[in-house]
Amino acid sequence: MPTGKRITISGINMAAAKFIEVLQNEINSHAIAEGGGGLNGRGLGATAVSALTKLEHGAPVKVGKNQYQIEVWFTGDLSRDSLAPDFYDGIENIAALLNNGYSAANTVYGIWLGHGYADNFNIPSLREREGLHFVQNAVRDYMANYAPEYGVINIQVDDVYE
Repeated sequence: MPTGKRITISGINMAAAKFIEVLQNEINSHAIAEGGGGLNGRGLGATAVSALTKLEHGAPVKVGKNQYQIEVWFTGDLSRDSLAPDFYDGIENIAALLNNGYSAANTVYGIWLGHGYADNFNIPSLREREGLHFVQNAVRDYMANYAPEYGVINIQVDDVYE
């Protein structure tokens, strides 16, 4: 390729990597200290933080003159089994559930596998959980503090996180 004809997209990749860092920091800010208990619905336990901080970005795609789009997504396993699998389906996107919060009609009881202390006895589910809004907070933080540096003009969030 002749000199002066090359287009460098590393800045776009760096912009996406910075957004991932901002989102990971926001998620980590909701982590519950070890031994702090994860059943109160006010923070994120270690398994949730681990799943939610696994993020990647794709390759930049040109969408207009001097405009590119790059997607960022969660790569961790976001599915979770129900505490009462005989009666209720599990959740496919724990990131959306924890980001948005929820309100359930009933409390169910079951074994919360993979959480050590809860592996051996029935625990109650939370009937409701306030959303942590980590996606929206990360977008606000990024747009206020990093967007000008990287030339980012907009971040579109999938409807599932609104």
